[in-house]
Amino acid sequence: SSSSGRQPRTRPRHMSASAEKAITMTNARDKWWLMKVPDFVMSQLTSINDEGAPIGELVPDEESSGVGAGSSSSSGGVGGRSRSFSLKLAPALAGSIPQELQELTVTLNAPPHSMHILSEPKDPSNGGWRMEGGVEYKGE
Repeated sequence: SSSSGRQPRTRPRHMSASAEKAITMTNARDKWWLMKVPDFVMSQLTSINDEGAPIGELVPDEESSGVGAGSSSSSGGVGGRSRSFSLKLAPALAGSIPQELQELTVTLNAPPHSMHILSEPKDPSNGGWRMEGGVEYKGE
């Protein structure tokens, strides 16, 4: 008990009531790439109404430039794994994005420590929190 006489909270204020439900582990073995996405791309993504619409084509650099990307490197997180890709935005996503920004370079590195994705559904009636899997790579 605290000296102020207040009772400890059972959950942080920013967590919804669905946090009190059991965490589902169905997808916990999945592997994810955690990406930083430029604001101008995210703005276009959120404006598309079709959730199944492709966002683009991800091409490993070794195929697009002949450089041996994907090999081990001394930089990058656990084990030094690093991979590079070109992301060519789909026409539906490219929209008003200038031509020179419609192809992006993506560099992925292993996370510096074990990371996992925990998600909360937008609609609490869809169940509680879910452990979605581990972050295999983080990228920019």
